[in-house]
This record gives sequence, structure tokens and C-alpha cells, in this order.
Amino acid sequence: MSLFLLGLVIIFTGGFISLLSSRKAGFASFLAAAGTVAGSIIAIIPAFQVLLYNKAETLRLNWSIPSGSFYIQIDAISAFFLIPILALSAIVSIYGTEYLSAYRQKKNL
Repeated sequence: MSLFLLGLVIIFTGGFISLLSSRKAGFASFLAAAGTVAGSIIAIIPAFQVLLYNKAETLRLNWSIPSGSFYIQIDAISAFFLIPILALSAIVSIYGTEYLSAYRQKKNL
């Protein structure tokens, strides 16, 4: 589960840093795409492990809300849907970066 969460953190960090960069920097869209690709590759590993070994990945964190906890689980069906979502996210980020490169100097991408 820690690899999955690390992948999500990398995806969001790459997007957030590219949001804070100026459009003149030129590497903002590359940074977002690289973060998405790297994060997707890292996050897809636990999904494949769940499908191969048929053992769910679970994270449960307690907090101060009565009878409440933060609970995430990747089971077989969620892994089945995570794999195409993460793979398509990586592919679309690469395609989108190249497709929108013509507008890089005209608009804040």
C-alpha cells in the first residue's frame, strides 16, 4: 500500500509544482508529465501484485473521530480498474504534453 500512496504523492506533487511554475519556464508541463508517468508506474506495482497473488493491500489509520478511521484497500476488482486508469493517465500525460506544446508560449498550460 505504501507504494500506491507514494505514487499518488508523486503524481500530485508533479502537478502542484508545475502549477506553481511560470509558463515561461517551459519545463512545467514536462514536470507534470514526468510526475504522472513516474507516479503511475510506482502506483501500478501494488495493483499487479494484488492481481497476481490474490492478496488485498490494506491501510487503516485511526483518528480522533469516534468510531472512525481512515481505511484504504486494494482488492482484486479495484486493482483491475486501477491498472487501466493509471496506464492511461501516463499515456495521456505524454500525449497531452506534446499536443499542447504549440500553445505553450500563448497560454498558461
